[in-house]
Amino acid sequence: MSKQHAVLSTSFGPAEWSPDTRNGALIEQMMVQRQTDPQAGEIALMAMRMTTDTWNLSLEQIRLARKYGIIKTLPSMSKEDLDAMSNSDGLAKALAVCQVLWLIIQMISRATSSLSVCQLEVATGAFAITTFLTYVFLWQKPQGVARPIYIDSARRPTVDEAWELAQCGLEETSSLLYRARSWRQSREHLKARAFSNTIMLVCATALGVVHCAAWNFEFPGEAEKWAWRGCALGSTILPLFLLAWHELYLRFAFTKHIIFSVVILLGFMLYGFTRLFIMVEMFRCLFYLPVDAFVTTWTINLPGIS
Repeated sequence: MSKQHAVLSTSFGPAEWSPDTRNGALIEQMMVQRQTDPQAGEIALMAMRMTTDTWNLSLEQIRLARKYGIIKTLPSMSKEDLDAMSNSDGLAKALAVCQVLWLIIQMISRATSSLSVCQLEVATGAFAITTFLTYVFLWQKPQGVARPIYIDSARRPTVDEAWELAQCGLEETSSLLYRARSWRQSREHLKARAFSNTIMLVCATALGVVHCAAWNFEFPGEAEKWAWRGCALGSTILPLFLLAWHELYLRFAFTKHIIFSVVILLGFMLYGFTRLFIMVEMFRCLFYLPVDAFVTTWTINLPGIS
């Protein structure tokens, strides 16, 4: 097997494919014409995947191919087919939710009994709440569905169309800096992505808000108490700002893309710092626990799964 075949095999996995001479010539012509383009080097690997008789397309690439008439129909799969292929386990989700509820009840019982709750318990409760919200949102969603759907093409793309398909695929894989996607997106697509962003917003905000419950807890020093407060507020506000910045940019393009990307990167770096401080501080505070933090409550008698 040649080096090119090995690369393609690794990219496609078990999907059936074979090299296609005409597609290979098309992509070669495309790369020659676009060799001076700043994105030519980045698109090279994506273009190599398009030299076969079977193309592995993303959702945006499929929509683009349908728009240009390269394919006549969109993929179709019924809800029954998805449910049949889903690896989702309702019992496992139910047990996980029960364990999360047990932890939340334990924290509430300590608070109502005027017993100290340590920072580690608050942080664990924050993750438990976000886990609970994730399970609620994804309860009916299929899990682990991985099966290729083959669509016959009506014709081969032109050189310009092939370049746009490759460029679209590159933009979707460059998620770290939120590279601007194609402005051909419809309002329906924006609304669909807004739902997933809302889930992210709710979970990220809940994660930060719960840490604010330790606002007046005992800390090793006054400076660390204020640092915890600042990081708790930051981990609550930053996700709201980043998501608002992202959505406003997609809809109105009010600034240059490089400025948008830098703000997103700095925001994620700052958010990562707040999360890192909280994770370190919650373990450090274990060395300074008050005496009543070791007193148990009636929840110790409830069964738990560890």
